[in-house]
Parts: sequence; structure tokens; C-alpha cells
Amino acid sequence: MPNFVLNYLIKPNRIKHHLKNLTMTYIALYLVGFYDLVRERIMKPVYRSLPLNFKVWYDRARYKCLGRFLNNSIRAIIGVWSITIHFSDI
Repeated sequence: MPNFVLNYLIKPNRIKHHLKNLTMTYIALYLVGFYDLVRERIMKPVYRSLPLNFKVWYDRARYKCLGRFLNNSIRAIIGVWSITIHFSDI
């Protein structure tokens, strides 16, 4: 779990909110537990049993999509940074 999520969840006002609303907190915990169970007990064994050529194709497609996302995100960050620099030069 990323640090920013943990930092968000351990804020005192967030903890008070979750202690006041136990039903929604338990529902969220059960959903996360169910997702983890499905992933560990069903999806991973199914993926491991697939043929190697399918796994190679899937990984290429997945990382290609991830690469496009990261590339576009970096371009957006650099674009915002360059706009900030141009405005600060004024």
C-alpha cells in the first residue's frame, strides 16, 4: 500500500470518522478481503496455468499500456513545470 494512502488513513479525523461509522468500515474491509481472496486463490493459479506464449503477450500488452500512461503523465508534469517557469520569468 502506498505511503500516501497510509498517511491519509491514519489521520486522527479519519480514524474518528471510521470509528463512528463502523458498518461502512466493516463493509470496506470485507470487500478488500474478498478481493484479496479471489486474487490469491483464483486469479493467480489460473494465470500461472496459462501457456507461456499467452503470458508473454499479456505482459507485453500490459507494460506497453503502462508505458504509455507513464509517458503521458511525465509529459503532463513537464508541461505544467515549463508553464510555471514561463510565468515566473514574467
